[in-house]
Amino acid sequence: MSFSGGNDLTQYTLRGTFNRQGSMFPGEYDDKRGALNFNLVSYSANKKLKIDFTGNYLKNTNLNAQFDVSPFTLRAPNAPASFKPDGTLNWGGPNSDNANNPYAYTVRSYENKTDNLVISFRPSYQLIKGLVASANIGLTKLDANITTTQPQSSYSPLYLALSPINPNLILTKNQQKTWIAEPQLNYDFSLIGVKMSALLGTTFQKSDNQGNYVVGMNFVSDALIGNIANAGTVQTADGGSYLYNYNALFGRLNANLDDKYIINLTGRRDGSSKFGPDRQFGNFYSAAMAWIFSSEKFAQDLTFLSLGKLRASYGTSGNDGINNYAYYDLYSRRSNTYQGATGFAPGALANPDVAWEKNAKLEFGLDLAFFNDRISLSSVYYNNRSSNQLLSYRLPSMTGYSSIPNYNFPALVENSGWEFILNTSNIAKKELQWNTSFNISINRNKLIKFDNLENSSYASSLEIGQPVTGRALAWVYAGIDPNTGLYTVRKLDGTTGSDAGSNLYAGHPVYETTRVLTLPKFFGGINNTLRYKGLQLDIFLQFVKQTGQQSLLQDVPGIFNVDVYSTGFISSNVPVQFLDRWQKPGDKARYQRYSQSAAGRNAYNSWLYSDASYVDASFIRAKNITLSYQLPGWLKDKMKLKNASINLSGQNLFTITSYEGRDPETQAFYILPPMKVFVAGLQINL
Repeated sequence: MSFSGGNDLTQYTLRGTFNRQGSMFPGEYDDKRGALNFNLVSYSANKKLKIDFTGNYLKNTNLNAQFDVSPFTLRAPNAPASFKPDGTLNWGGPNSDNANNPYAYTVRSYENKTDNLVISFRPSYQLIKGLVASANIGLTKLDANITTTQPQSSYSPLYLALSPINPNLILTKNQQKTWIAEPQLNYDFSLIGVKMSALLGTTFQKSDNQGNYVVGMNFVSDALIGNIANAGTVQTADGGSYLYNYNALFGRLNANLDDKYIINLTGRRDGSSKFGPDRQFGNFYSAAMAWIFSSEKFAQDLTFLSLGKLRASYGTSGNDGINNYAYYDLYSRRSNTYQGATGFAPGALANPDVAWEKNAKLEFGLDLAFFNDRISLSSVYYNNRSSNQLLSYRLPSMTGYSSIPNYNFPALVENSGWEFILNTSNIAKKELQWNTSFNISINRNKLIKFDNLENSSYASSLEIGQPVTGRALAWVYAGIDPNTGLYTVRKLDGTTGSDAGSNLYAGHPVYETTRVLTLPKFFGGINNTLRYKGLQLDIFLQFVKQTGQQSLLQDVPGIFNVDVYSTGFISSNVPVQFLDRWQKPGDKARYQRYSQSAAGRNAYNSWLYSDASYVDASFIRAKNITLSYQLPGWLKDKMKLKNASINLSGQNLFTITSYEGRDPETQAFYILPPMKVFVAGLQINL
C-alpha cells in the first residue's frame, strides 16, 4: 500500500508492504516481513536547492526450519514409523534403527529476528550556472537476534548415550552499522562547441560490526531451555566483530561533440583498511569512446536505420573482497580452560603483503536499431584479465595450516565472451501488441600465466591455456565387468580395474584420468509480451547448454545405512532407473550390481568420479509466466479509480531436460529443485 502527493516544490511517497511465506515442510515455519518506505523531495523557490530524503525500515521474523529433509525422500519403504501411537518421536527398537528420525527437526526451533534501517540524505545546490555541489549521506543499521533450541528429546537415545552433552540453546546477536558520506562537484559547460561534463568526488565509509553468541548446555529439563540462566554449562564466543574503513577520491570527464562523438575518462584512488601499511591504496582508471554513426550524413539515406552506435572501452578496477585484518596473525578463543584461564589458538597466518586485486576489462560493442526501433540489436565482446586474485592459497598440512586464507595469486586469468540482446516489436497495432526480447551469453575463461606453477601446490590442478573453473578431473570409464558386475575404469597399461575409488588426482600412477568441461557453453533467455486491449501475457524462458554431474543417489545402491551412530544416518532407497542393474554373469546393464561390500563401494566411487557420471545437463525452464488484466477505463471511472489491475503469475512451472537428477541447474542431491510458486495480485490506485 502506498500514498503519494505534494506540489511543484515538494513531493512525498509513503509505502508499506507485508509478506508472509510458509514452508513446504510439516510445521509452522513462517517467514514474515514487514517494510515501511518513505521518500521526500523538496526544492527551493528558485530550484537551486534540492533535498532528497529516503528511508527504509524492514522487520523480519524468520521461523524457517534449519534442517533440509530432502535426503529422507529416499528412505526405504519399510523404514520405521516416524511417530509412536502417542504422537512422540519413534527412535526405533533397542538398536535405535530409526536413530535419525526425519521429524526430529519439528521438536527444535529457530527464530531469526532482524531489523534493518537504511537512511539516505542527498542534498544538492547549484552554485553557479552549470556547477552543482551535492552529497550522498547514508546510514545502514542491521540488528539480528537468532535463537536456536535443540532439546534433548530431539536426539535419539543411542546418540545421547554416545554424546550426552549437546548445545541445547544457542543465542546469536549481531549488529552492523555502516556510515557513508560522498560529497561531489559536477560542472557542465561547453568548450569550442563540445559539451563537457566534469565530476570530482570523494567517499568516506565506515562499518562497525559487533557480534557474539552464547551456547547453553546441561539443562536439567527440556522445559527450562528457554532461559540461558538455567543452563548448567555456558560458553561464549565472538560472532564476527570488526571495523572496516574505506576511502576514495574519483573524477570523471565526459566530452560530447554533436551527439555523435563521445569520450568518457575516469580515474580513482581507493583505500581499504583490509590491507596493511603501504598496501591500502590502489589507483584505477578507465576510458570509453562511442561513435553514433547513424547521425552522420552518409547514414541519412539509410531510412531503415534508426540507430547505429559503435563503442569501445578499457578500464581497471580493484577488489578488496577478503576478510578484515588479513595482514595480522589471527587467534581464536577456545572454550577449554587451563587453571581457570581461557586460552587462544592460532586461526590464520598473517600476510603483510596482501594488496588490491586488479581487473582490467576491454570491451567492444555495436548497437543497431531498424525501422523506427521495431528491431534493435546489441552485441558486446568483452575480455577481462584479472591479476593479484584474492584467494586462499593451499599449504601442505605439515605446516600446521591448511592455507593462507588471503593471498594474491601470482596468476593472470582471462574471462572473455560474447553477449547479444535482440528486441523486436512483432505486432504493433492499437489493440494488439507482441514484443520479444532475446539474450544469449557465451563465456569462456582460461589461465594465461602462473609464476612458478610447476613448483606450486596447484601444479596438478591448473594448466596454462586451460579453464580455471568448470574443468573437472575424472577417471576414464570402461564399463561394467561382465563377470563381477562392478564398474571399471581404465588403467594406464590398458587394462581396467574397480578399485580406483575416490582417490582422484592428476598424475595417478595406476589409473588414467581425463578432464570434463562443465562450464556452460551458452545460456540466456527469451521473453515474449502479448497485449490485447487490457489483457497482457508475459512468458520468460531460461535456457542453458551445459554438461553436469548426475545427482540420482546419495550412496551406493545396496547400502541401507551410512553410520547408525551418526546424526547423518539415513536409510537409502534408489530410483527406479537402478532396476537396470547387473544380476548375473553375462548381463549387459546400465548400473552395477547391488553391493554392501567394500569392493562394491570402491567400484561405485570409481564410477561416481569418472567421466561416465557427467551427462548432458542442458535445460529450458519456464522461469516466469504472468497474466494480467487492466480494468477498462469506463469501469475505473465508475469506481473512481485511477488505475486497477489483476494479475496471476507462476514461477518455475516446467523444465524441459534430459537430465535424470533432481535439478539440472543445481545438480545436487541434497538440494530441492526450485519450487513452483503461484502469485495472485490486485493493484488499485485511488
